[in-house]
Amino acid sequence: MNRTQLIELIRRLNIDRRSYSFDRKEPPEEGYVLEHVGSRSVVYYFERGGVRNVADFESDFDACDFFYEQLRKMAVFLSDASATDAGAAKHTPFKPRR
Repeated sequence: MNRTQLIELIRRLNIDRRSYSFDRKEPPEEGYVLEHVGSRSVVYYFERGGVRNVADFESDFDACDFFYEQLRKMAVFLSDASATDAGAAKHTPFKPRR
């Protein structure tokens, strides 16, 4: 996919804009970055000023696909976590009968 398609898909996922970036000039506090480095595209996870899980691509199309997939997985993880938290909040602890 191209960048225009990527941006549209990210918008549909309703991903918080603070959790991704398209350059290192304004990286997220914690999240994924897709940037051009020379003639290549690089995707990585940025956290606490550090970079990890670097993926390097010759094609921007491949980088966009990978970037989207990482954001999609993150969205699923976060929605599962919030559903679990919501369920835990509704849970009433067991109280034995006297």
